[in-house]
Amino acid sequence: ASPSPCVGEGVTLTAESGELTNGPGFYFNHADCYWVIVPSAGAHAIRLQFTAFDMEDGYDYVRISSKSVDGGDTLTTIAFLTGSTIPATVYSVFGGDSMVVKLFSDSNTNRAGFAAHYEMVASPSPCVGEGVTLTAESGELTNGPGFYFNHADCYWVIVPSAGAHAIRLQFTAFDMEDGYDYVRISSKSVDGGDTLTTIAFLTGSTIPATVYSVFGGDSMVVKLFSDSNTNRAGFAAHYEMVASPSPCV
Repeated sequence: ASPSPCVGEGVTLTAESGELTNGPGFYFNHADCYWVIVPSAGAHAIRLQFTAFDMEDGYDYVRISSKSVDGGDTLTTIAFLTGSTIPATVYSVFGGDSMVVKLFSDSNTNRAGFAAHYEMVASPSPCVGEGVTLTAESGELTNGPGFYFNHADCYWVIVPSAGAHAIRLQFTAFDMEDGYDYVRISSKSVDGGDTLTTIAFLTGSTIPATVYSVFGGDSMVVKLFSDSNTNRAGFAAHYEMVASPSPCV
């Protein structure tokens, strides 16, 4: 009586947390399998963490999409995954959205597929509500895995530690639709006001130079924005609290 994810409209999951897998065994040819994770009333986002991943590279894939809370049929692609590298953690796009996980395979060469754990979380993705606040001494920022989606409006707020004079941000990858999609880096005053001072406005595919917060003690706000079409891989960056200031600190 419990449906298969590969029959009809697939499987709908409403528990606070659970497991997804196409196993045991390899997925079959012409697979078209769906898992729809519906958030609970108190959840801001759905977090999906892969524990195993093995798809025929370039031919078979797992597509993860966000389905609007208003009940429409439009899906916003969050990640398009293939190959055998375990992907980074994936979040639903907007608060209250369902997450749709689709496994597709072609007519030959099967693999083990995937296994993943999902969980309803109050801590949002960068693209939900006010974004993600980062307070660790150092860490990573990325919109990945996969290309960013249309109409993205994502925020990372890096809050300096008490002993740090500045925040240093170093990009390791950068690919935005030139002139249309961008990453804006701003400095937010230590006094807690809402005024943002733009430090850098970045677009295109050249990896930017290192960026520092403007004034000692300021937070750094990283915003990714995209328009209605032509997605790219986005960015990856490493941040670090530094006692050695920028020239402006």
